[in-house]
Amino acid sequence: MRRTRLPRAATSLFVLLALLRLPIMPEIASASEITGTPPPSQVETWKARLLDQRLHGTVLPNDLTENPDPLAEPASTQNVSATSNATWSEIPPPALWLHSTIYDVNQDRLIVFGGQSSKGKSNDVWMLTLAGSPRWSKAAATGFAPTPRSMQLCVYDPVRDRMIVFGGYDGAYKNDVNSLYLSPNPVWAQMPVKGTPPAPRAWSSGIYDPVRQALVLVGGRNATTTFNDVWTLSLATDTLTWAQMTPVGPDPGPRAASALVYDSDRDRIVFFAGMDGAGNPRNDVWSLTLSGTPTWSEITPAGTPPSARNGSSAIYDPVRQQLVVFGGGTGVPNNNDTWALNLAGTPTWTQLAPANLPSGRQFQTSTYDPIGDRLLVYGGSNGAVLSGAWALSLSGATSWVPLSGTRRRGHLAIYDPQRERMVVMGGDDGTPLNDVWELDFTNSTWLKLTPAGTPPTPRAFHAGIYDPVRDRIIVFGGRDSLPHNDTWELSFSGSLTWRQLTPSGTAPSPRIDHATIYDPLRHRMIVFGGTDASGTPMNDVWALSLTGSPTWTELTPSGSSPAPRGAAAMVYDATRDRVVMFGGYDKLVNALSDAWSLTLYGTPAWSQLAASGTAPAPRLSPSSIYDAQRERIVFYGGTDLETYYSDVNELTLFGTPTWSALTPANGTPQARADHKAVYDAVGDRMVVFGGSGMGGGMLNDTWSLQFLSIVDAGAPRALAARVLPVIPNPSRSAMKLFFEAPQTVAARIAVFAPNGRLVRELWNGPATAGQHQAEWDGADAQGTPVAAGVYFYVASIGSDRFSGKLVRIQ
Repeated sequence: MRRTRLPRAATSLFVLLALLRLPIMPEIASASEITGTPPPSQVETWKARLLDQRLHGTVLPNDLTENPDPLAEPASTQNVSATSNATWSEIPPPALWLHSTIYDVNQDRLIVFGGQSSKGKSNDVWMLTLAGSPRWSKAAATGFAPTPRSMQLCVYDPVRDRMIVFGGYDGAYKNDVNSLYLSPNPVWAQMPVKGTPPAPRAWSSGIYDPVRQALVLVGGRNATTTFNDVWTLSLATDTLTWAQMTPVGPDPGPRAASALVYDSDRDRIVFFAGMDGAGNPRNDVWSLTLSGTPTWSEITPAGTPPSARNGSSAIYDPVRQQLVVFGGGTGVPNNNDTWALNLAGTPTWTQLAPANLPSGRQFQTSTYDPIGDRLLVYGGSNGAVLSGAWALSLSGATSWVPLSGTRRRGHLAIYDPQRERMVVMGGDDGTPLNDVWELDFTNSTWLKLTPAGTPPTPRAFHAGIYDPVRDRIIVFGGRDSLPHNDTWELSFSGSLTWRQLTPSGTAPSPRIDHATIYDPLRHRMIVFGGTDASGTPMNDVWALSLTGSPTWTELTPSGSSPAPRGAAAMVYDATRDRVVMFGGYDKLVNALSDAWSLTLYGTPAWSQLAASGTAPAPRLSPSSIYDAQRERIVFYGGTDLETYYSDVNELTLFGTPTWSALTPANGTPQARADHKAVYDAVGDRMVVFGGSGMGGGMLNDTWSLQFLSIVDAGAPRALAARVLPVIPNPSRSAMKLFFEAPQTVAARIAVFAPNGRLVRELWNGPATAGQHQAEWDGADAQGTPVAAGVYFYVASIGSDRFSGKLVRIQ
């Protein structure tokens, strides 16, 4: 859809922060300050509260959540090893606060610079294009970039199509000036500046003055002083020039982190709130005229004002001539309210009441989108650093619309191999959700989907699988205020559509925190354990047949069963036709570290998995993926309800199962649990989204763990005749089947139709010792593509015989 341009207004750009109950001096906060770890005497009470929160969605007390300290570096931002076997990278948009955002009028996009993430301060430049489907990308800016920093001031200079950056904090307070020229390609330049500059500082606020082509800077703060000065930086010539402004009239006094805009209709600055010289949050409004003699005056609006706050963000709406303020606060939980202050006629505060509110936050950025006539909000912090971008139409203000994946925990995520995407459904962001999102792996873009049909009720801690034969998601259980045991289908074929299933047989009891896998050989979903409405974990096993009319059947595996548990990680080991399960929590809400195997061939049987190496610490709610290429399970994160983890561990399944820790390069994401991960077979990576951190802060960042070696670099193993899982499967493109021979043997691999007809021979001849690859392009022996459906391969390697399913899709 073509975006129609409205009258352009100067963007409100400001730099954020008051430290609230945290020290002003730069120092490293202790682990307990950052994570909110309770003293030992409170642990059991805290566990009980957390279980109640999982079951019923109750909110944790605020004293278990701390706001991050913007001056404290993360306790561990790097985990680089000479033997790194994977590398982390964040999929945009990154989670940031204390950053700056400008609107690039020439290319209709947002430009985001700097700020702080869970990995520390940044000097990255990100771009969000607004035309069509909003899309994030990282700018490959050349030139001499500023040091990584936060709390800087940025404005957009439209005459020279550049972003001007002043000051901030990079470990020391700064007063340097840098320019990012945006066209044709982003280039950094440190500008020559004349005149005496302002003292080094962060948290200053400012605007671009289009009449005088200047940056106007107000206030700010360093380690010892909160300022009440006003400065101009002339941008009209190649040589920039600082000059201090001396306005008349009573002034606001020392002020930092104010929400400040340029009122283009009255040629003045208007600013709201911020932190005064004593560190107190304010809710007053001031104006500074720029024409004639600059003059301060306080605006005393009619109506009920917003509460006093720090870290709010604001824009000037030129169509309605109003100041629009969003969010801010005095500590977790922060505000998510939106206010309009009419500036034409009698100034009057009005609280807007849009639906679908973003989470409360501080130190986000707000930008006016003149083409869409809307307020755009990005990032911020509410105990956890956020990455969501949100839009609010200003011509009606009926509902906030998310532009990128929204924060949540306890959601369902599946990998859709036909469309190369991750699909996320539901979860909890403080209230249960039933929305559906996709992350397109081709262009790393989040998009909210709008299925037809009646959706399930909003829910969290549900589970489900992707059914490749019928191209759909199957969803079971989860809770709103109480657990459920209903079953739903989200069909991908044709139009995206919800439909409730009514399987025959006796359904499992209502539950949360259960685990599911897709059994491709028997075309069914397997459900294990979970927790009932009373908080009691279970260890029952159920199968939902997906062929014909869906039917529930309770399985009764032989062998000793694992202890009842919730929030275990579970995958299907395709090579050995079994389920492998790890961790979870027991009836005492203790985290577990045992691993179990449930064989599915013949009579299902449980057995505890005896693995060598050092198992991960006990935990619940890690994410897990099955890596078919390396025959291993990869686990990330989880919690024991006292500590949240960010480690990555693998359990290799060939030979003697073995635990080992992976050592990813390029730092680690924030520790978390209740997140989800999928294995992207095309990209050979694990993709992680969302979850919750210590104290219940919910996350919406997305990370990719790229694997670097085809086979784990551990000790060599003796070869045996074996066939590795086919990848990708299901597929519309070529399917690769890897097999190994212990020595030179005769080998034959062939594809058959369900009726036993030979479709194609892929290998017929000797195979030397080692690994080999056979490939099927989906055609028969005559080169004619086969119809979509289920096929079978049979592999004879010496005296050993293997078989499996191949699913072709349109």
